[in-house]
Amino acid sequence: MIMDDSGRIREGVYFKPVQTNFATMDSLLLLGDTLHFFQMTVSREGKTVSSDGLTTLYNRLGVTDRRYKHLQFYFVVPPDAFKSFTLSRGKGSWPPDSSTQSDAARTSLCVMEGYVLK
Repeated sequence: MIMDDSGRIREGVYFKPVQTNFATMDSLLLLGDTLHFFQMTVSREGKTVSSDGLTTLYNRLGVTDRRYKHLQFYFVVPPDAFKSFTLSRGKGSWPPDSSTQSDAARTSLCVMEGYVLK
């Protein structure tokens, strides 16, 4: 179960959706007051960021009303694509409208280099 008795995402547990086509993110982790979302990619062309997509994800997971102080979204990119990887604006545009998409508007986006452990 992803939620604890208070309706918050359980802390310190790395969650990965059962569905392989779960939209927007591949996994999440709550540490302290920060909710971390991860999207792994092998794309060399970059990814499109959609405030509509983030808002839909947050509504689906109940991540609303500042229940979590910080929201971090990481794009994890392989080393050979890291230097050329870019983020572009998608449907719903970026940055989001803070009056209608307040949780998406307070999300920090990060690109990080990921390695495969052997």
